[in-house]
Amino acid sequence: MSDYINNLTLSLENVISDLADNPALFLRNPSVDFTRNRKIDFKTLIGITMNSGGCTMTKELLDFFDFNINTPTVSAYTQQRSKVLPEAFEYIFYEFNGKSQDSTKLYDGY
Repeated sequence: MSDYINNLTLSLENVISDLADNPALFLRNPSVDFTRNRKIDFKTLIGITMNSGGCTMTKELLDFFDFNINTPTVSAYTQQRSKVLPEAFEYIFYEFNGKSQDSTKLYDGY
């Protein structure tokens, strides 16, 4: 892989790690959501959602967990996903774009 792709991947991983360090800001009920140990924790949920490519959710989960026999169900994913506010993905979008934007490659400021 090129250095550019590696840098973008690392930048996205850093943004997701920053988000996962303080998930309470992005949960519907921060006092109870993601407090117990589950197969799908907050960071894993964000990773699954960001890596989804358009297949069925069952296939996406199997791919993400490398076809492990202990792969969580679609219902488990859906229940965990309902706990996260949409602002979490807005945060990832704006932070990633802000960190990956190279002002030297803009055309007339765009």
